[in-house]
Amino acid sequence: MKSISVLVVDSTDNIRNVIVRMLRDLHFVNIFQAVNGLDALKIIDENNIELIISEWMLAKISGRELLQTVRSHPKMATIPFIVCSSTVNQATVVEALKCGVSQFIAKPFSFKVFREKLALSQEKPLHRMLYHEVTNRQDALVQPTATTVSSEPSSSLVTPQQRQDFCVLIVDDEVNNIEVASKCIKSITRVQVALSGEKAMQLCKQSAPDLILLDIMMPNMDGYQVYEQLQQDIALCDIPVIFLSAKSDDEDVIHGLELGVADYVTKPFNMKILKMRVQNQLNAVKHSKALEYQVNEQIRLFTLKENIERIIFNYFTGPLAQIDETLERINQRVLSSKQLKFEMDNIGFASQKLSQVINGLNTILKLEEGTFIPEKTPIGLHEIISDIQQLFTREQIKKSIQVDNLVSNHTQVIGDKLLFTTMFSELYSNALEASPRGTKVIFFETILDDSVEITLFSASTVHETIKDSFFEKYVTYGKPLGTGLGTYAAKLITEACHGSITLDCKTNETRVNIILPKSLED
Repeated sequence: MKSISVLVVDSTDNIRNVIVRMLRDLHFVNIFQAVNGLDALKIIDENNIELIISEWMLAKISGRELLQTVRSHPKMATIPFIVCSSTVNQATVVEALKCGVSQFIAKPFSFKVFREKLALSQEKPLHRMLYHEVTNRQDALVQPTATTVSSEPSSSLVTPQQRQDFCVLIVDDEVNNIEVASKCIKSITRVQVALSGEKAMQLCKQSAPDLILLDIMMPNMDGYQVYEQLQQDIALCDIPVIFLSAKSDDEDVIHGLELGVADYVTKPFNMKILKMRVQNQLNAVKHSKALEYQVNEQIRLFTLKENIERIIFNYFTGPLAQIDETLERINQRVLSSKQLKFEMDNIGFASQKLSQVINGLNTILKLEEGTFIPEKTPIGLHEIISDIQQLFTREQIKKSIQVDNLVSNHTQVIGDKLLFTTMFSELYSNALEASPRGTKVIFFETILDDSVEITLFSASTVHETIKDSFFEKYVTYGKPLGTGLGTYAAKLITEACHGSITLDCKTNETRVNIILPKSLED
């Protein structure tokens, strides 16, 4: 059982109860509830709350104010804060991101979505990815396009092109009934069938359908029992169900609807009416998925914008400033041939850095997409590391860093020269930045049977909070404009070259160990 304390804040009893039920199914036991923001703050003051799930539109104190209060509290600044809201538009999502939300869930949501977002809020929360100060320049925000999904329910019917996106399970013990219903709806959805309630439950647990057409009168396990089991399973209870039944008395229809089914169709059914009712339910499913997509797309666009700003500032500003400074020195005085060559070399090195940045970012994109096929040729790493040292000469001198390249001239590994140059540039840049003034950075090797281990040593300390996620995307600490892409690129590259990369760190001592193959794989 999970002993952390959770606070659920929502003015609607039903929604609050559903969230509590989902939490209990995930084995959370210490759950507090509040109906408004003011009550939530009182609970926070009196208890050690470690996770908050809140509606954005709250009475007395809004979800925004609650989130800002939590983020300003030293002991709660980084706890997971999930917003569950039916208010889904760009302004709301961006505002929540700016305030430090961990995840954003659009109502209505399924147990699967809730479970995934809950896990992400703790493993890769948005407020840690975007923790730096966000600018207030509204003109820089990504504006909604013509393809942005409206927060209003769609009235359009499911098109033939969308039919493969949905799956409807038809449950009936009569084959003829299944054939008729299937023929009626197969033009708008994929169809699964089950001849018994037991088989229906088995199929649902294997892969949940988007909608169930459920006969009531079946042997062994009737439709009522199937529906009851669906409602008891937190992963399946949100699947809409349409009863298909020969029980056509008003009392039977009312009873079915009172149980909570989405619709009730009596047999023999009119095929056009059944098709329209199925379409209506699939449109509701489509709308729910669209809301979730809209939220995720807004988060993706906002994150992309923030990452682009950090990448441009962090990677491009230095080399461009170096070029500007050099040109200014050239224009201010008459230089000898030797001085001019020195300054032109500076411009050349800065230009090389820019090229490496572009190559590095392009490499990350291609490796993520799986479209980059690395070369497999013998590479001497001593030369690559020496060239990289020369590129960072200015940074080394500024911090009085001594750099030793103890990798042998004769040591070769199998891989891609461009990838290795990108990888060691990123790791070396990080080591220089993290190392205290006047310390050492050392490259050395360990020869293994079928591989070579290259170790990059620096007298730096990796913060405890990122040790376990050091090579993950966007993970960084203490660098307000850091991107967290350098170590991530190193991980992608070593894996693409059939190697491995690990971190070994102690106080004032960090080793990045890279194992690379010495020969071609069979």
